[in-house]
Amino acid sequence: MEHVFPACTRERLAILPIGRRDELLFAARTLTFGQRLPSLVACPACGERLEFDFEAGDLGISADVGWLELEQAEEERLFVEEKYTVDFGLLTSADLCACRTENRLEDVRKELARRCVRRAWLDGREIQAEELPEHVIVALSRHVEQGDPHALIEFDLNCPACEGSWQNQFDIVSFFWTEIESQARRLLREVHTLARSYGWTESDILALSTPRRQFYLEMVTE
Repeated sequence: MEHVFPACTRERLAILPIGRRDELLFAARTLTFGQRLPSLVACPACGERLEFDFEAGDLGISADVGWLELEQAEEERLFVEEKYTVDFGLLTSADLCACRTENRLEDVRKELARRCVRRAWLDGREIQAEELPEHVIVALSRHVEQGDPHALIEFDLNCPACEGSWQNQFDIVSFFWTEIESQARRLLREVHTLARSYGWTESDILALSTPRRQFYLEMVTE
């Protein structure tokens, strides 16, 4: 991310809304590996492995980094639930990191709700986020999800083996990182093979274009 947007600090990226962050990750991934995202999932009912692929554009996300801007005006977000009025913001990576030490799901949920709420009122009297009742917290969760639609990406999938149906959550963070890690391992193996065969240094091998490096690898493995 910092290489795609070198003028932006890590701290600035950490306070982007989750959906906005993931839009930028989709753009960075497209620049790195192309438009198609091949995916493999296991059916939760029978374990059958399903392959499917998609593009960021299928989700309404622009994969052109030139159209994506980091700086966006902060929107006022208010909702009214019975006698309660809540001014809220969207969740960020910093918010998620702040909850990483919590062990109980309920504690995580409460902390995230607290971090979303900017101000809250009951019959015009300002109150703390901790004073909001459960049904208002549920409404808050719904409004946060609606305000940041790309923060949660799910696919409706059907298993051809058992005919089961389920929603599969897609996480661009782990998907992109797995691809980068796999690419790095593959590149290290290529460096090892060529260095052992030709006696070249790592910097010499990495300076080769991908087509030339593949040509030499084919020569070695023939």
